[in-house]
Amino acid sequence: STSEAEKSQLLQSTVARQLELDQLLAEIQKNLSTVTAELQQSNERRATLESEVSRLPLLEGELNTAKKALAEVNEQSATLRQDIGRIGAELKADRDTLALLRIELASEKTLREAADVLVNKFTTEIAELNLSLNAERQQSSEKVALLTAHEI
Repeated sequence: STSEAEKSQLLQSTVARQLELDQLLAEIQKNLSTVTAELQQSNERRATLESEVSRLPLLEGELNTAKKALAEVNEQSATLRQDIGRIGAELKADRDTLALLRIELASEKTLREAADVLVNKFTTEIAELNLSLNAERQQSSEKVALLTAHEI
């Protein structure tokens, strides 16, 4: 009967061990499912990263192109700033010249108006002198005619 008790105990022990192993197997399968899902996610993320990494040379090329374009724009901007400065200086010089020319023009207008006044004055004097000269000529002619008539 000892042998039956031992067998019964061995059976109970084996059944208990079987239950432990079944629980351990269920836990391992659960862990395996979790690890498999995590591995799948990791593989997907890796594929995404590899895809992004494969785009890096293209993006670097675009970045270099953009840097070159920016450098060109900066150079053009500097040239334009220089041109604007030069044109601004030329414009200021032209404005200064124009202001001087306007002053000279005003002065010339004043001188011309004064000259016109003198011309008018002299024209009037010349007209008066011509009238006086004509009158004196007339008188001289008459006197010469009288003298000539008395001599005869």
